[in-house]
Amino acid sequence: MDPPWILSSGNPTRGVATNYDTLTDNDIMTKFPFNDLQKDGFLFIWVINNKYKFALDLFEKNGYCVVDELVWVKQTVNGKIAKGHGYYLQHAKETCLIGYKGDLGDRLKGRVDCDVIFSQRRG
Repeated sequence: MDPPWILSSGNPTRGVATNYDTLTDNDIMTKFPFNDLQKDGFLFIWVINNKYKFALDLFEKNGYCVVDELVWVKQTVNGKIAKGHGYYLQHAKETCLIGYKGDLGDRLKGRVDCDVIFSQRRG
């Protein structure tokens, strides 16, 4: 899940212009039909820094236990670290929180090679 967060703030110099429709935190929290989509399974949520606590609350509200995270280090076409927007620091990464709920049986035994993805950012 990559929620369409509202990235702007009251101060226009601190916001990020988006070219897609966004949802309020309340809409994301109350209108996504998590329980209709799955009873047992994993939930992966890409989260920006100022929505980290909100994402943890979203997991808890919908019965998910956070178990891990992935980090995507963004790169330029030349392989250098690509700095992006941020309130205090320019962000060069995105975090994906991983949670699960229900009876997953043997599905937790799989292994992922690494929890860091190095990949070029795109528009």
